[in-house]
Amino acid sequence: MLDDRERAHLLRGTPAPPRPGGRWEVPATVALWVAWVAALAVAAQGFVRMLARPTAERLPDLHVYVTAVSSFVHGTSLYGLHGSLRSGFTYPPFAGLVLLPLAAVPEAVSRVAWTALTVLAAGGIALIVARALPRRLGPVAVVWPALTALVLASKPLQSNLRFGQVSVFLTLAVLADAIALDGRRWQGVLTGLAAAVKLTPLLFIPYLWLIGRRRAAALAALVFVGASAVGFAILPHDSAAFWGTYLWHESHGLPLAEGGNQSIYGVLLRAGAHGAALGLLWAGLIAAMGALGLWRARRAWLGGQRLFSLAVVGCVSILVSPISWTHHQLWILLAAAGMFTTSASVDLVIAVLVIVLMVVGLPGIQDAGAVGRWLAVNHRAALAAAVACGLPFVAAGRRRLSGSRGAPQGAG
Repeated sequence: MLDDRERAHLLRGTPAPPRPGGRWEVPATVALWVAWVAALAVAAQGFVRMLARPTAERLPDLHVYVTAVSSFVHGTSLYGLHGSLRSGFTYPPFAGLVLLPLAAVPEAVSRVAWTALTVLAAGGIALIVARALPRRLGPVAVVWPALTALVLASKPLQSNLRFGQVSVFLTLAVLADAIALDGRRWQGVLTGLAAAVKLTPLLFIPYLWLIGRRRAAALAALVFVGASAVGFAILPHDSAAFWGTYLWHESHGLPLAEGGNQSIYGVLLRAGAHGAALGLLWAGLIAAMGALGLWRARRAWLGGQRLFSLAVVGCVSILVSPISWTHHQLWILLAAAGMFTTSASVDLVIAVLVIVLMVVGLPGIQDAGAVGRWLAVNHRAALAAAVACGLPFVAAGRRRLSGSRGAPQGAG
């Protein structure tokens, strides 16, 4: 028996919303529970893997952070060789101040707390993305946990969980600044702070300027300079050492030719480039990649593809930095989310392929001859380059671009 509301929709030829408790509510509820169970299962797996490792191998990068700030508390430098791994702190002095609370609690407590915060950061990234995606993909309440499970299962996030890395928090900060806080008064602050903790996000400051968020770009630059000045005021000797020496030599002694380093520099090293030829090739490629990537990012933003635009810049940052380990590469996965904001079939197919590669990888590809061996160690760099310089963002982006020459400039 139809009620008046359903009869009116029937006469207009449109489907009526489901009745409360009706048959359409059950599948949505089941999907919601399945998505959250999947997300929690992947999160639990991260804790189990961390606890299953020998104590000396648990979250080794976090161990470096803890021992570095503990050394500072006891009057020595942040930049010595610290802890049982004899590894050095490689971030600006301001990062040491941000991480200072780690010196106040036992490292075993820090490991559990850091792992929990990493999982929460993955959920935060997924929530921002879910809200930015078109509603045709499903309600936020279902898309959010599904994306959380996907992000947690990806190789970059698994690397963050394994090593206890800060990268996921910087990705969250930049993503929130550009998407969730777009047009707000304080847009730019999080990007500036992220760049002060680790220099790679500096690329997002000219990006903000290019997309018309000029006030946000100026604020990000001021925050970066101010935070760095705070670091210099509190740690003058460490600041002089970092900006004068360590910044230019931090990669010395690191295994940059290993497959985990997916930067252009790492690809060139694995190809056998060295000496002056290496320097010239690297400089030329990062200049071309940076210019083309930023142009494409601006074009995508003006075309309405905000997520994809931001991911393009993130992929450029992966490529132009001399060091881009797996935990830096969440931007490649976010590019797939950005492609879901279009309606072109080619974009959607590529997005699914990117997701598969970032979660599963290319198992067995090394047995497929020379090309297979190259892809086995370089496929994520190739994906980042494709996002930055080549992948389509077709339908909605191009249609909207033609009518958006006067797109609103927000807070800029």
